[in-house]
Amino acid sequence: MRLEPFIAVRYLFARRQKSVVTVISWVSLIGLTVSTAALIAVLSVYNGIGKITQDLFSTFDPELVIEPAEGKTLHTTEIDYRGLCETEGVEQVSQLVDEMAWVTYGSNQAIVTLRGVDEVYRSLTGLDTLRSFSGIYLLRQETPEGDEPIHYLLGGNARVIGFADPKITSGTKGETLKDTILMVSNYADVIVMRHYIEGAAQYASEVAPIPIVNAGDGAHQHPSQCMLDLYSIYKTQGTLENLNIYMVGDLKYGRTVHSLLMAMRHFNPTFHFVAPKELAMPKEYKIYCDEHGIKYTEHTAFNEKVISDADILYMTRVQKERFSDLMEYERVKNVYILNNDMLRLAKPNMKILHPLPRVNEIAYEVDDNPHAYYIQQAGNGLFAREAIFCDVLGISLDEVRNDKTIIP
Repeated sequence: MRLEPFIAVRYLFARRQKSVVTVISWVSLIGLTVSTAALIAVLSVYNGIGKITQDLFSTFDPELVIEPAEGKTLHTTEIDYRGLCETEGVEQVSQLVDEMAWVTYGSNQAIVTLRGVDEVYRSLTGLDTLRSFSGIYLLRQETPEGDEPIHYLLGGNARVIGFADPKITSGTKGETLKDTILMVSNYADVIVMRHYIEGAAQYASEVAPIPIVNAGDGAHQHPSQCMLDLYSIYKTQGTLENLNIYMVGDLKYGRTVHSLLMAMRHFNPTFHFVAPKELAMPKEYKIYCDEHGIKYTEHTAFNEKVISDADILYMTRVQKERFSDLMEYERVKNVYILNNDMLRLAKPNMKILHPLPRVNEIAYEVDDNPHAYYIQQAGNGLFAREAIFCDVLGISLDEVRNDKTIIP
């Protein structure tokens, strides 16, 4: 035995009383042993995880891919198409096949629906002139897709173009909004635009050679939503005059309530702003009410007594994406929730509106309540946006009535 290990062993295992140095030595030896064992275990596990990860990636991105040489074969249900065509009232029958697909273009990927159609489909829909839809530059998607079916119903003769995600535009390369608008104008008759910056739609309308439909600009305005709101109010109340309109929830960032407030100034409304202090109606809109003689009252309480005199109860969601402080969002997100018990004192004509989507501000039990109108309200958006497109494209009512390509 070498001299150094011999001295260490004799010192550590000596029968005399243990010293501080002996205790420290034992602690160091135990610590070294445990850390070595832990390192061995971690390296072993890491080696196993590496193998699992490699196998996982091989599953999703295999080195060898087998694909059908002649495309995918779909087996359709046997249908008597000739019998359908001979049915009274049926002029044409078109065959369609829908299939979900994963599409890759450059670095962009998306799940889409591919539709296989026959020649009859083109003559029925006018899709030979169809391009694309929705707004541009807003990551969230709400109502812009509402413009899509309208284009079908108008016969598909106009080109309405847009982008649901800014990542697929040249804006990611530094292109200015002006250049984007001018470029898109070369391919479209109308641009339906949603932008995260207030005033962007106004700016776009000043530089674009074609009409711009504002589908929302930040927390500022939402005029197209306002049109369907006005139609919904008129349809349910028979008038726009002298109504008590209660706006509830996010009145600070809710652009739909801002647009509705300004539009109703012509009809002598009385507004009730129901919101926590953090989400109260901005000062500039209250000044607007004062300047135009619009009566309004502010509330922080939300109960059946407060809303008992409402003709229209306009609910809004608390918009998480507008908050820079998530703690503030957590404090106010569930402050106002409407349920059936709160509607016991409601006026018979009162209707509940909501620009949608809702989160939890309206309980699902309210959906079956006769006061609920928000689903029908969304349906009214079809007619309002049809009117907007016709107006900006210069399409008269007579032209619409005489166009045989329009779906009745």
